[in-house]
Amino acid sequence: MRILGQSPTDEPVTRLITQGIVNGPDGRKMSKRWGNVVAPNAIVERYGADTVRTYVLFAGPPERDFDWSDDQMEGAHRFLKRLWALAFLHHPQASRAQHTGPFEGRAQDIRKLAHKCVRRVGEAIERLSFNTAIAGVMECLNGLSAVPTLETEGEKAAMGEALRLLSLVLTPFAPHFSEELAEAYGATTCTVTEAWPTYDAALVEDDVLAYAVQVNGKLRAEVQMPASAGEAEVRAAAEAETRVQAHLQGRALRKVVFVPRRLINFVVG
Repeated sequence: MRILGQSPTDEPVTRLITQGIVNGPDGRKMSKRWGNVVAPNAIVERYGADTVRTYVLFAGPPERDFDWSDDQMEGAHRFLKRLWALAFLHHPQASRAQHTGPFEGRAQDIRKLAHKCVRRVGEAIERLSFNTAIAGVMECLNGLSAVPTLETEGEKAAMGEALRLLSLVLTPFAPHFSEELAEAYGATTCTVTEAWPTYDAALVEDDVLAYAVQVNGKLRAEVQMPASAGEAEVRAAAEAETRVQAHLQGRALRKVVFVPRRLINFVVG
């Protein structure tokens, strides 16, 4: 690339990731010697290239080895089928829906799910954590699947937006599937040429946070607190937990470690 003038610097590669080995179904490295090689053509013919690609990238971090599993391949296939079924279910109402007014109630919840997914998938890809990225799409799908019917124009428009966003963030993993989904929801250009979607910062902020409550570094409980809650409020809620009280009772409190939006740890002696 440097010789051809395609690289802006002398050394464009700043990080090397050595991918892990794919072991056969028997747990040994795929090899003709062991006779445990899975023929890609047969797998692609049965499931499609997008399912195979999604499965391999979801199997684990790219630098780690993993054992080939037909069951997990089926799981990746079911995931894509579920997403397609959801898009098909809402297509008559959501594919062309528009809403100019404020999004409220369930419509706002749908938008939050989608925009949080965009942020999570984008951040995971930057870390080359492709399995986490796909898990983010799966989590969003689970949330959207909990909405069986769309009643208001806001809900219809929000679902349409959500499915269009999912078609974009899923493109690196299942490009053919994503292209079909995007086209069904009004896209006129190829998804692989589209810019990465942006998310609304106001929609990705949680109203309620789950705080881990630890005693001497060991998890003892979890409390749900408003995002605006400060240390005093989180501490009061944590100390009111019965399981936490059992580990604090009769012991001297030496220090309280508070990590905003994440945890509170009571150090006792």
